[in-house]
Amino acid sequence: VPMAARRLVRPDQPAWMRVVLGTYEFLASLRFAVVLIALLAIVLGLGTFVESAYGTEAVKFGVWDTWWFTLLNALLAVSIFCAAAIRYPWKRHQTGFVITHIGLLVLLAGCLMSQRGGIDAQIPILEGTKGGKAYEDSLHFEIDVTSSGQGKKVSTTVPFRSGPFNWREYGGAAAQSVAEGGE
Repeated sequence: VPMAARRLVRPDQPAWMRVVLGTYEFLASLRFAVVLIALLAIVLGLGTFVESAYGTEAVKFGVWDTWWFTLLNALLAVSIFCAAAIRYPWKRHQTGFVITHIGLLVLLAGCLMSQRGGIDAQIPILEGTKGGKAYEDSLHFEIDVTSSGQGKKVSTTVPFRSGPFNWREYGGAAAQSVAEGGE
């Protein structure tokens, strides 16, 4: 039994309601979902080639951690939600459809949480050894501030992401100075 989307827009509705419901129908449409999935497939494929050529940090910097990639994933999540919601109330034979869409939303939410707050670390394990420590490839500054009146020293760590590039490769005195920690 095909699950045709309901038509919500009617000519007798106020203009603002037709716009809102028309947008909702568009977001719930299979056509919109297919375009988004195709676009994401192209971006994922290109991202894989960028990672192969320039490394993980480069693709995270230029693709995975960008606002537009997050927007594509958010639009896909909205489309998935609207596609399921427009068919509410669900019938018994639609159980698989609903579970699949909920699973996809959970997957996308997990991707977003991982992207925004996850820790990317490695556990080196050599043959015949056990691994017990994970190493995160993170850069940070440690700043010590001493109060002039009380002589108290306060230390804090400030996260720093310089991007995926090795500035020494770009030559010049300024780049060399920055790479060595100078000003």
